[in-house]
Amino acid sequence: GKGLSNELVLAMEKAGWQKGWPYCAAFSEAIWRMAYDELGAPESLKKDIFSKLTPSSLQTLANFKDKITKSPVPGSIFIMRHGKPTNGHEGIVCGVGKDILATIEGNTSPGKAKSVNADRQGDGVYKKTRSFSLTETSGLYLKGFINPIPW
Repeated sequence: GKGLSNELVLAMEKAGWQKGWPYCAAFSEAIWRMAYDELGAPESLKKDIFSKLTPSSLQTLANFKDKITKSPVPGSIFIMRHGKPTNGHEGIVCGVGKDILATIEGNTSPGKAKSVNADRQGDGVYKKTRSFSLTETSGLYLKGFINPIPW
């Protein structure tokens, strides 16, 4: 993507990402890795968490099925699905309002994207505001959240 910092690229590569791949999932994992390292989380917890986060948002959703919630908090990973295909998108929740989420996302476009593809295959990392609705649509819709796991 355009303008990704070397630090972020290295953190995403540590999460298994390779240049040329979509990177919304790797971005989320990299942010969680940095946070869990900074906060001194136990290695056993980090091993468990990071064995379940994958480059596929929908596989990650399945891996965390017992921890998926509809009540996010700042720091949660949100997971979205694009209609019926196996395409997904994810990012980090920064704030929660009654009907909106403030997010930061990798591999997206700024503002309201003109298409689903621009929303989930954009050109950078952006802060966004999204509708907080878990209603299934033919477009990109929220499936749930993985809240930070305490120790």
